[in-house]
Parts: sequence; structure tokens; C-alpha cells
Amino acid sequence: MTDVAPAPRASPRQAADHALLWDLDNVTLGREGNERLARTILQICAATDHLYAACHRRTWLQHRGLLGPFGITVLSGGTRRQGADHLLLERANGLAAAGVSRFFLASNDGDFARLPAACTITVLTLAPDSVARRLFGRATSVITLPKTGI
Repeated sequence: MTDVAPAPRASPRQAADHALLWDLDNVTLGREGNERLARTILQICAATDHLYAACHRRTWLQHRGLLGPFGITVLSGGTRRQGADHLLLERANGLAAAGVSRFFLASNDGDFARLPAACTITVLTLAPDSVARRLFGRATSVITLPKTGI
């Protein structure tokens, strides 16, 4: 796997086959930067109604209104450790059961290596060296997102 340029926009036919799962607890540029980051992420995985982000409650309070206009549903993982990860994994399992076969995953966490085996995973990260080994090994590709100039 290597860093690659952003993937081309998905065609409408592909739209139902893929989803975005964004872990705001570890792929973030902060409140101000995440609006720019959302634009970049959506350019990569556009044309889907399956856009989800999750984070701890405090971050959720800051981002639910910020990312909503982009069509991204922001879920609160509460105050539990790994709460956001568990929500995104549950959502992924439900989407996979409904026919989604490709996930764009903005996260570095190894827990996401447990995404359904029949699905492909494109990891979106700000720091490729921070992607957990298990996730890196499970990913079909890894895309490094720009930190500035978005």
C-alpha cells in the first residue's frame, strides 16, 4: 500500500455501495480545520448518502452543527472509552448487511480492522505513521489527507 492521490468521485451507481466512517477522535484538525477537512474527504468519497462521523460527547457538541450541512451525520460516543469506535463499527455492520461493500474510513484505530471481511477499506489519515498495524494490514489502500491548503 502506498499513499495515493484522492480517488476519483464515485459514480451514482457506486454510491449505494460505499460509506464514510469518520472517527473524529483521531482524524481531526480541530473545529476550524474540520470544515476544510470535510470538504476534502467528501471529494474523495462523494456520491453517497452513507456519511457518518462519531466522537466523544464534548467533540460531538462542537461538530454536530458544523458537519451536518455537509450531509454528515455526527454520532455521540458519549463519554465511554472507545464509544465512538463502537458506534461506527455497529453502523458499518448494519451497512454491510444492507449491501455496502466499500468503506472510506477516516481513522487510525486498529479496532476497525474488524470491519466485515467481504468489504474493502480505504483508510483516510492525516498521519500514515499513526495508522495501527492491524488496520494498515487490512486496508485496501491508505490515503494521506493534507493538513493545510484544503
